[in-house]
Amino acid sequence: MKKPYVISAVIVCLVISIAAFLQASGIVPALVPALVPAANKNGNSSVFALASSNALTASSATCTDASGNLTTTACTANAVTSTTPVTVNTNTTSDQQLMELSLTAGYLNSLGREFTFFGAGLYTTQAAQTPTLTYKIKLCTVSGCGSGTVVTLINITSAATSAAQTNFPWNLTAVGTIATAGSTGNLEIHSPLNVTLGASQTGALTSYNDTNTAVSGNIDLTAALFVDFTVAFSTNAATANTCTQREGDVLPSGSTAGGGGSSVTVTPPYLLTGGNNYGPNWLLTIPPTAGWTNVNTATFDTTNGYPYVHKAAVSAAQISGIFRSAPATPWSVVVLMHHDWSSQLTSSFCGECMWSFGVSDGTKYTTLMGGITSTNFGTLATHWTNATTFSANAQTTSGASWVDLIARNPLWLKVCDDGTTNINFYWSLDGNHFVQIYTEGRVSFLASVADVFFGVYPNSGSVDAALLSYKTTTSCP
Repeated sequence: MKKPYVISAVIVCLVISIAAFLQASGIVPALVPALVPAANKNGNSSVFALASSNALTASSATCTDASGNLTTTACTANAVTSTTPVTVNTNTTSDQQLMELSLTAGYLNSLGREFTFFGAGLYTTQAAQTPTLTYKIKLCTVSGCGSGTVVTLINITSAATSAAQTNFPWNLTAVGTIATAGSTGNLEIHSPLNVTLGASQTGALTSYNDTNTAVSGNIDLTAALFVDFTVAFSTNAATANTCTQREGDVLPSGSTAGGGGSSVTVTPPYLLTGGNNYGPNWLLTIPPTAGWTNVNTATFDTTNGYPYVHKAAVSAAQISGIFRSAPATPWSVVVLMHHDWSSQLTSSFCGECMWSFGVSDGTKYTTLMGGITSTNFGTLATHWTNATTFSANAQTTSGASWVDLIARNPLWLKVCDDGTTNINFYWSLDGNHFVQIYTEGRVSFLASVADVFFGVYPNSGSVDAALLSYKTTTSCP
């Protein structure tokens, strides 16, 4: 008689063989997500790939480094493009805005990385009009380039055009390398303008080079930015000259770590698998690593591509962490976080150790908190006069029903501001289905809703918190 474990082993092998055959035949998808592959020679890989995955939106690219760790450094980002024609036909000799392309925060912030800025289209001149054409590419912190920081990357003027010509082609190809990264970043950038000027639409293009003699002006490359193409006619009339841009692109080159070429990368939201490919799989949005301000001397780093907060034990009620400016209303911010007080267990019991997540007016805070207190565990909605001065508990919910909110469990939270009435707080099992925990008038305690706060409450015990996903939307809830 065969031993039971021998029979079991045979059955397991048979099941695995059948599953492998069905998967290879395309009859069923892969049962387990693929392991994260090692980086290829370009430093890129197909990160957390599944056999069948949803289409993912473009943002900051992710890849794996030489050790197989997830990173956003030196990855091949997705192109930002537009093929929706934009036509200008105003009787003016000032710059007229053609296409505008929106870049996510940090898109250009990669020292030594090369980007191509491309625009192409057609122009038409009216009777008795032979204007020169001035094309510019601008990089701006505010949409429309009418305020904020405006840096002109390219400024090239053609010779005189011919009168009464229709749909003559032009194109502009600028190649820029990030010479300085960071909040005062700049580019070394150069471009030819190619434009047909004669009497024939199919005539030869005339090429004009830029005259840049230094790097561009400084601009915050860690921020969300806008690329604007503009045109100006040196002369115009009541029946105006026109210009149409039919294509606009920002095209990143390959990794700075090893040559050009493309790779398959998964961009936010990216897929996070459970340890060793077991456990839940979540689509995450890579948190911003720049733009945070430290509150109450928390130890804060983004070494591994996400914010990590640590605060040693204090013998007082206070919160500590990081904050950033809230989006324009209405908005929602969804986060995935872990928190932990296990380091305290090596010495003594943690009296009150909690995570803290909420909003601030720049001085006062309304935060949702959860973890263990001296008598129970659960969640609190709290008011703070400032980060070191507790005001009151706005709402207390404790007991075993909130066990999923304690340490080391992955925790999805959401806070939103409708812009008129309320601030709402939620928690979720999967980051998609949310249950409201608390709500209050948006200015019932706060003077305004200026910032989003993430941190810890380390009263009588040190606390760590990792912010693994940070997603903003333009609605509340």
